Amino acid sequence: MSHLALLVTFALSTSFNRGIGDELKALADSKTEPAVIAARVEKALKDDELTTGADFLAAAQFVHVGARRIDQLRVRYELCLTAVCLGEKSAMPLLTSTWDDLMNSTSRPRRIAALPHLDDRTRLVPTAPVIRALWQGKSDAKPVVNPRIKVLFDDDQGARQIDFSKLSEEERSKAILKMVKGDAARLAEARQILRKGAVSTGEDFEYMAFLFQHASTFEDYASAHELAVCAVLRGKKSASWIAGASYDRMMLSASYPQRFGTQFMMSGSKYIFDTIDTSMTNDRQRKAVIRKTLDEAKRVFDQ
Repeated sequence: MSHLALLVTFALSTSFNRGIGDELKALADSKTEPAVIAARVEKALKDDELTTGADFLAAAQFVHVGARRIDQLRVRYELCLTAVCLGEKSAMPLLTSTWDDLMNSTSRPRRIAALPHLDDRTRLVPTAPVIRALWQGKSDAKPVVNPRIKVLFDDDQGARQIDFSKLSEEERSKAILKMVKGDAARLAEARQILRKGAVSTGEDFEYMAFLFQHASTFEDYASAHELAVCAVLRGKKSASWIAGASYDRMMLSASYPQRFGTQFMMSGSKYIFDTIDTSMTNDRQRKAVIRKTLDEAKRVFDQ
C-alpha cells in the first residue's frame, strides 16, 4: 500500500472526540495531504456527519480544488450554500468567492467581487449592485416592499396554472406561446426593477428569482440564483428552494448535470429527472436547500 493510501486509511478510520470542523482543521494543521482531507470530507458527506451550518462551512473550507476545477468548485459551493440555508451567514465570503470561481470554471466572467484585471479569468461583469451589496455584506438599507413585483409574480404563476395534458396539440402550442411571450414581458420589467435597485425585502427577492428563473439563458439563471440567495439572507427561508432550482437549471444550461434534483424532462408520457449527478451530495443538503430528499423529489410528478 502506498504512503498516501495509508494516510487516507488512517484519516478515515480515526475517531475524534471533537466536531468535524476541529477534526478537519487538525488534519490541515498537521500538514496532511490535501487528497486525504478531501477523502475525509467525502466520507463525512456519505456518512451524514455534517449536521449544522458550521459543519458544512468547515467542510467547504477543506475541499481541495485541483485539476478538475468545476467538479471540486461545485462541491465547495454547494456546501457553502447549504451552510447559508441553515443560517450560517459567515459562509457568505467563501460562497461569494467560490461563486466567482465557479463562473470562471465555466468560461464566464466573475459577477460579484473585483480582482486586479490580469486576464480574462479575473474579468468582472458585475451583477446588479443591489445583489452585490447583499452578497458582500454591505447593504444596510431598510427593506421596503415593492408591490409591482408581487403583481408580476402572480401573473407569472397564474400563467402556469394550466393542465397542458388536457389540451389538444394546437391548444397546447398556443398556450405555451402565450406563456413565453408573457414571461419575456415580465422579465423585461423585472430587469428594469433590478437595474433601479427597487427590490429589498426577502419576499420581493424571492419573487424576482422566479421571474428570472423563467428566462432562457445561463446569465438569467445565475441572476435568479443570486436573487434567491439574497432572499434567504433577508430571512425568507422558503427561497432556498428557488436557490436550488435556479442553480440546477443554470448548470444544465451550461451542459453540466444538475445536483439537487429539481429539473425534470419528459420521457414518453412520464416525467423523469433531467441529467443529474449526485456524487458528493447528500439528502441533508437537499432538505436544507430544496426541502426534499432525492426520493421525495422524484415523487413530485408521481400521481
